[in-house]
Amino acid sequence: MAPVYRFAVGRRSDGRDAPGDGCAQLGFAVLCLALGLGAAVPNGVLAQSTARDTLPIVRTVRIEGNAAFSDSEIKRAIATRASGCKSVFLAPLCLLKIGAFVRTERLDARELRTDVARIRVYYFRRGYRLAQVDTSLVREGDQVDVTFLVDEGAPVIVRSLEIRGLEGIADEQAIASGIELKEGQPFSEVKLTAARERIERELGNRGYPEAAVLVDALIPSSDTSSAHVALEAFSGPRSR
Repeated sequence: MAPVYRFAVGRRSDGRDAPGDGCAQLGFAVLCLALGLGAAVPNGVLAQSTARDTLPIVRTVRIEGNAAFSDSEIKRAIATRASGCKSVFLAPLCLLKIGAFVRTERLDARELRTDVARIRVYYFRRGYRLAQVDTSLVREGDQVDVTFLVDEGAPVIVRSLEIRGLEGIADEQAIASGIELKEGQPFSEVKLTAARERIERELGNRGYPEAAVLVDALIPSSDTSSAHVALEAFSGPRSR
């Protein structure tokens, strides 16, 4: 059974707090808990080492060369993370370098290579089909700074966008105008999928539960920087 930790502030006969070690003070309760947890682990377990423990600790993760998408958007698409505090509320304790509150991330070479592919796929699906990604690693002791170097390249642009099959549907213009994919913007497969789903959902809300939308997207070999997109809606029978 895991140990139970209690923290109490003693009182002297005169009503003042009794002196004692830090664990007697409520403000040090979390700190003592961490130290107690460490003491509860058998020495044999602490002595064990794995191959992963020898990998460098990721100190920072940076993205350079990106303009179309923010650092945070790209970082959400990859697995490599920088080490840091598990919570902003634990920041004071993390400054004391207490392991229980610090999230240690180690560099995984295989995951790093996969992250390069993840970023390229992220860009590809959003219209940047020529994007290239490289990495830069700067090691200092047992820590490493990771930088993803992005060359976005020129995006494929939506040159024409047709939405058909909404004739006679209530709020036809509102349905069409609510689509995020626009002419003159990068050809995003993500936005294209969202457009199809939106039209089907809007038709369903208007009494067409069997509505379906066919997507036709063409990038001609003679002009690989242009995309021509058509969305054709089939409302099906209206429910009664």
